[in-house]
Amino acid sequence: MPGAAALALAAALASLGEPVLAPAVGDVVEAAAPARQDYPVIPDFGDTERAPNIIVLFADDMGYGDLSCYGSTKNETPNLDRLAADGTRFTSFYSASPGCSPSRAALLTGSYPQRVGLPTVLGPKAAMGLGPSETTLAEVLKAKGYATAAIGKWHLGDAPNLMPWNHGFDEYLGLPYSNDMWTYNWGTHDVGLIGRNRWGQIPLWSKRPDTEPEVLELDPRQDSLTPRYTERALEFVDAHQDEPFFLYLAWSHPHTPIDASEAFRGKSEGGLYGDMMLELDDSVGRLVARIAELGLDAQTVVFFTSDNGPWTRFGDHGGSSGPFRGDKGTTFEGG
Repeated sequence: MPGAAALALAAALASLGEPVLAPAVGDVVEAAAPARQDYPVIPDFGDTERAPNIIVLFADDMGYGDLSCYGSTKNETPNLDRLAADGTRFTSFYSASPGCSPSRAALLTGSYPQRVGLPTVLGPKAAMGLGPSETTLAEVLKAKGYATAAIGKWHLGDAPNLMPWNHGFDEYLGLPYSNDMWTYNWGTHDVGLIGRNRWGQIPLWSKRPDTEPEVLELDPRQDSLTPRYTERALEFVDAHQDEPFFLYLAWSHPHTPIDASEAFRGKSEGGLYGDMMLELDDSVGRLVARIAELGLDAQTVVFFTSDNGPWTRFGDHGGSSGPFRGDKGTTFEGG
């Protein structure tokens, strides 16, 4: 959903304590058997004095046509299909930008990206970013007593004062910018001129409450990212099940270079891209299943969207705009 709408809704939920949307939650789908699972649909939140938990799931460069519930015949996404069927679809809106950084700035601030000084995509060591004076969704919710976590791609500036822990997030695990801004060539693990001469090594940062940020690894393998993000998200939910929490899970994929972990590689009919989408779908399934297991499904609202359209220049590694014209970087509907 658009950044302004997301901010307004979450702020209203936090202040009023009366949720207005209850997407269904469901069981994890095993990699070897990606059939849709049946799980109870929760029609409303019921009576509760606790403010609702808010989870924003943010894919990177995922196209309109990349989900089977939106017409894909190559990608299997049973968990997301069920959320779409039993939740609420927002089908008539545009992202604030067809590029990574501006779209994320809008989502987290509720402002047009131009107003917060981020009209374009940032690179490593950029001389700009989301300024410390800007108010983020995490800061709004933290002031209401929420535990907050950002997991995955940040891409709003990698200077220390611009990182998630200085924008209202108690903890963080992820890459400070896009997963292609690293030492290797696109789509390979071979050192090449694109990365070595332009970007350098990309750090995987970790920040936990009351500890200093640390770099866990440089140039982490692409196939390790989604599993790491998923495990950290589950850990966060477990740790904060007794208090309201805001989880912003922004996967690095399906942005190229794509990859899937061994558990999912070769498991779909859609090649490597389909394997990766199956793994992202499984990540969603595991998270919402954990919410149900903890008895939090009646007080948790889940949003799923993408920052912009697919990067179709990469062919079968770049996703699909479905019926729409254009792709990432364009202002046509597919972008």
